[in-house]
Amino acid sequence: MGEAKTIDEFNHLVINQRGGQANYIRMHLSQVARTEEGMADALRISRAMGTPGVSLNILKQRGSNAVQVAKAVRAKVLEIQKGLPEGMTLAVNFDATRYIRTGRP
Repeated sequence: MGEAKTIDEFNHLVINQRGGQANYIRMHLSQVARTEEGMADALRISRAMGTPGVSLNILKQRGSNAVQVAKAVRAKVLEIQKGLPEGMTLAVNFDATRYIRTGRP
């Protein structure tokens, strides 16, 4: 999946999967969605250390090991961080498995 910054670039993004299965016919976002430039009213504001940010909550699936999921998320965060533009950071701000691993909050 590529990086898109304009409406036209978003329209030409290729959708590689549908319902978790690979697409065998090349499909662009514009074939299944309408993209438009605009602003929506902010319903929530996220900040990290006083800087505007984006929050993402990750929940494990029932039956999976919480510590293994947290470890995999941290590994993925490190991988993604390498490709981010200068000055942009990705970090884990809260890890509910900390108590499981250490016995302390």
